[in-house]
Amino acid sequence: MGFIVEEQSTLAPLNYSPIKTSASQYVDELSGITVNLPLGASVTIPSFCAAYGKLGQDVPGGTALAGWFQTAGAYCQDLIGKYKGLAADPPDPNYKVFAELGDINYGSYTASTPLERAARTLANAMADQDAASNAFLNSIQKFQGAQQASDDEWTMLQLMQMNKDINLLVGSGGSMLRTYAALQALNFALQQDPLGTSPDAQNLEALLPTMEQALGAMLTPMGGFFQPYFDGFGDLQLRPVGLQAYIQVYLGQSYDTNILPGIPQERALEGLPPIVLPYPTATTGGNYNAAPGTAITLNASQSTDPNGGSLTYAWDLNGNGTFTDATGAQPQYTYSQPGTRTIAVQVTDSSGNTNIAYGLANIGDVNSQDIIVESGSDQIYDVHPDGSYAQLTPGLPYINSTHKRLQVDINGDIWELDQIFGLQHFNSSGNLVATITPSQVSSLLGIPLQPFDDFAIDGSGNIDLTVFEDFGTGIIDFAPFGSYATDLPGHSKLIRIAPDGSSAKVLDDLSQPYLSIATVNGVLTEYVDPTDSCYGNPGFVRVDPNTGDIIVSNVNNSIGAIGNTSMCSDGVLSINPTTAAITVMIPPTACDGYGCQSQTIPPFGTFGGSDLTFGGSSLHWGSMEASHRKMREILCSILTVIT
Repeated sequence: MGFIVEEQSTLAPLNYSPIKTSASQYVDELSGITVNLPLGASVTIPSFCAAYGKLGQDVPGGTALAGWFQTAGAYCQDLIGKYKGLAADPPDPNYKVFAELGDINYGSYTASTPLERAARTLANAMADQDAASNAFLNSIQKFQGAQQASDDEWTMLQLMQMNKDINLLVGSGGSMLRTYAALQALNFALQQDPLGTSPDAQNLEALLPTMEQALGAMLTPMGGFFQPYFDGFGDLQLRPVGLQAYIQVYLGQSYDTNILPGIPQERALEGLPPIVLPYPTATTGGNYNAAPGTAITLNASQSTDPNGGSLTYAWDLNGNGTFTDATGAQPQYTYSQPGTRTIAVQVTDSSGNTNIAYGLANIGDVNSQDIIVESGSDQIYDVHPDGSYAQLTPGLPYINSTHKRLQVDINGDIWELDQIFGLQHFNSSGNLVATITPSQVSSLLGIPLQPFDDFAIDGSGNIDLTVFEDFGTGIIDFAPFGSYATDLPGHSKLIRIAPDGSSAKVLDDLSQPYLSIATVNGVLTEYVDPTDSCYGNPGFVRVDPNTGDIIVSNVNNSIGAIGNTSMCSDGVLSINPTTAAITVMIPPTACDGYGCQSQTIPPFGTFGGSDLTFGGSSLHWGSMEASHRKMREILCSILTVIT
């Protein structure tokens, strides 16, 4: 289902069905639903809000944890009404006013344990989601009111307001995405807390996957997605599918306004004057990160007035809906308590026209603002926000230039991948807890493995590894470029292991190397096509925090091949961890006997390399050997922020 362009030079009609359907499904997960079956039978889908409230009753009253559970539970119930309203959305005749967030009313309890912090994160994310979904619902109704009144100016203004609301929900740092991530963090925290052993906790955990699916189902109908199709002339075109794509079209900003005209183009065809919007454009200057007690310097100086006039600034920094916390373009503000909060700036021009922009202030617990750094000699340092630091591990008396990766899990424990030692698990104080070696994982799987290449930790604490299987010692023949003796790599594998190393399973074979194996004079020999320049890289791996899917780039892979050529893949694959289904997100580079060429993929253009990020984790183009060289050059390897 989507927004269908019926003919050229006609404004694309809006189809609300995808949003209403996904909103109804989300309501069903929040509130529960009873489905009647034949012969008088019925089946009940449990309510997430009720299950969360039931677990909250197991928490001792008067505690901070009880307070966070009560706060999230209240917003959970309130969200049911908001999304039911979204499914109805009648036009609002009072459309000449904007719907803003109002009083968000954050909780103010302390949070010192992992479960308290997870409950706080969920409560704040749901508070933001409740405010943003209410504004979004009202903006849709006001847009429909303006459209019903044939008021093009306010139709465009309410579309801009809707776009702002959607960004607050599903844009970068959006509250629905943060709710998704908070549910994963809550699940993991419960597994580490005595409360997690209760039947109520287990009932809640059973509902989390479908809650996450319901949240994920909202992304496409709300986002800026266009669907490619071929028109009657055989030309590739795009039609809007997500609401933000539809807004882009209506505002006259589509990729081809002749095919997808907006309000400005329709007015021009009708001989009407263009609409000139007098309102200033506000910006908070981005999201801000700081430790409690540290002053943040805010910066709204990039806000603009269409007439070049002067602007005044007023800030809402505590989420109460009033703009009295600070004034000026660059004020300073200090938060005493940790947590993620929505901030807002209201800019006003000399004529009294106003505009409001939103952003986030991420105030972390002191230890969650630290940076974990590893030197080239394997010393691990904890760098504090004030610039002081503590050395956690003694390290080595020499430079260790082997391939390394560093991650920090939700508990603050440190995980280091070293191709000599394996995957080492340190607690937050730098004490070695355990080491998981390739030979251990090989024993679990019954497959010989080479040293681990990359790893990622998902929201449930599972560890995803990329690694080559090991064919044994032999000769790699790169004829006509020479040969050398080494452990022969086989297929690249994506493996998921338990954090204690007790279990492992192969999720997917990632690569289909362009090679052949033979025994020559009693020596195992691997022949490699020298034109396959990406050979030797088992892939970089990250977990998408928005979906839980495993993202792999730079793997020698023929998946997604065009024709029957081998693949030098610097594209990106997305892997469902449950079904192991592989989706080609960005196509790889095609190779044949004459070398590798970047593919031109409409509408993405030519793609030759990848550098993707999810919450600060990057997928970088380059081979394992290139990583070695870079390591030797800088002698200081990897930095990661504890989240």
